Amino acid sequence: MSAANSDRRLLTRAEMADRLQVDLDYLYRHLHRLYADGFPRPAWGNRAGARWDPRAIDAWLDAKIARPAASSPAPAGGGEDEVDYDAILNRNAQRIVEGVL
Repeated sequence: MSAANSDRRLLTRAEMADRLQVDLDYLYRHLHRLYADGFPRPAWGNRAGARWDPRAIDAWLDAKIARPAASSPAPAGGGEDEVDYDAILNRNAQRIVEGVL
């Protein structure tokens, strides 16, 4: 393993649910829908021992979530500091998991 990848760690199902900000039961019920939408398959193992590559998950989210700065103008009266990008990204990630986006 190269030095650049020495700190790379695969995610458990519980850690993946936390990363997507959903509870584990919800993830179990809807994982098939995520796979149908192109969500990355486990990088290692299967069933209870499956592990996911966090970079693959991030790439999938990046591809699914529309960047607010690119699609909408800055808010009036102050600039980008007033935009709550975390809230927008969290809301969009939840909509993706629910199958709305």
